[in-house]
Amino acid sequence: MDDHLGSPNLRSSPELWSGGLGKKEADPRKVVRKLMKAGKVKKKCCRSKPRCKKCPVLALQRAKADLKKAA
Repeated sequence: MDDHLGSPNLRSSPELWSGGLGKKEADPRKVVRKLMKAGKVKKKCCRSKPRCKKCPVLALQRAKADLKKAA
């Protein structure tokens, strides 16, 4: 796993990225929104050179990849 994608605890559980939603209705944006409300992901990207561990841009990319892989 790439270290620049964020903390391993955000990637480790597939339930977290599915957002507790059914597989048919899973939307990556809803998943990231739920993570923001839980405080696991920041609300705005700070645009630091190496993306921070709580970056919403990377969280969205991970959610899209995980949902695509699960499908």
